[in-house]
Parts: sequence; structure tokens; C-alpha cells
Amino acid sequence: MMVLLEQMRKDAGRNPGQHLHFNQVRSHSQRVRLAQILGSQRWLRGMCVVACKRHLPRNDLNDDQVYLYQLRMLLERLSWFGRTHQEKVNYTIGHIRNFRVEKLEEYESRLRGSHTQIDWAWLDEGGGKVNQPQRVQELQLADVFASSVGCAFNPDGFGNVETRYLEEVSGCLYRPDGKALTSYGLKIHPWNDATQQAYPWIKEL
Repeated sequence: MMVLLEQMRKDAGRNPGQHLHFNQVRSHSQRVRLAQILGSQRWLRGMCVVACKRHLPRNDLNDDQVYLYQLRMLLERLSWFGRTHQEKVNYTIGHIRNFRVEKLEEYESRLRGSHTQIDWAWLDEGGGKVNQPQRVQELQLADVFASSVGCAFNPDGFGNVETRYLEEVSGCLYRPDGKALTSYGLKIHPWNDATQQAYPWIKEL
């Protein structure tokens, strides 16, 4: 893991041990290179939940509500992954400004008492943790992965999106044999006619 990160830092023009943050890598070619390195790691499995806010049926949801609903769907997929491989999964999320760990604990507690598709038997009983990417370096890999996906959906200042990075990391997206990618490694919500028309290239991944 550390060897992989050091190679990525080197190719991104960073110093050894320096915090690797995708959005601080300005060169398109270096961003492509980071995505290529991740996508070539066949031992990695990535999952991403994308909230298409412009297409959500309700527009009165605040950022916390959208974020926590994404977390719920991610936990579902993490638990399925653990069940498939018969191994318990623990997870750590990167620190988000104004998002307290108590909020995570409260939401997990609510989920455990609700009807969901989360198979709790395959998630760590201790619950999720919140930490800084500088302290948990694996979160820097997660940042590169999530940002590569995000660039395909979030328009820049000119209204353009960049799908190349997602295409490069697609090799490590979690997709059980014969299953739809949009049900596992790239969960998009809502996944309806409007979003399918907005992102037709997803079928090519």
C-alpha cells in the first residue's frame, strides 16, 4: 500500500510522504496517471455512490441528509462484499467539515433499527470511524478514486465533465460476475430515465 502511494506521489510531482489530494493535482496528464495506477491494481475493489442532486425527486434535502443516505447505500454494498468473501468489513470515512462522529454513530444506530438491505453480520460491530487522510493514508487512495468518479458527474466552471478518470479506474470497480455495475460498484441515485439519458456513457463501462 505504501509503495503504491509513493509511486503515485512521485508521478503526481509530490514529495515522498506528502499528502496526496486529487484536487490539488492540476495537470490533466498527472490526474490520468493517478487514475491509471489505481485502475491497474486488480486487488483493489472500489465502490462509489453518486447522488444526482439535480434529478432527486425532493429538493428540500440538506447536504447532511443526502450524504447520510449515500452512506446507507455504501454500507449495503460493503456488507454484501463482506458476505460474499466471508469476512467482516470495517470502514473509516474521511473527515468532513462540520460532520461530527456523533452524527455518524447516531445514524448507524437508527439504521440498525430500520428495514434496510444492510447485512449487519458482515460489518464491524464497533461501527464506522472518522479520521484524517494525513493520519490514515489509505484515505488518500479513496480520495483519488472518489474524485476520479466525481469528475465524470460534476461540471467544471465551463459546464464540462471529464469521464476519462472514471474510465481509467473502472477496472477496480466492484462488480460481481453477471451483476449490473450500477447496482454495486457505481450506485447512482436516482437511477431513472432522466439520469440514464444524462449519463448514457455509463453503459460502456
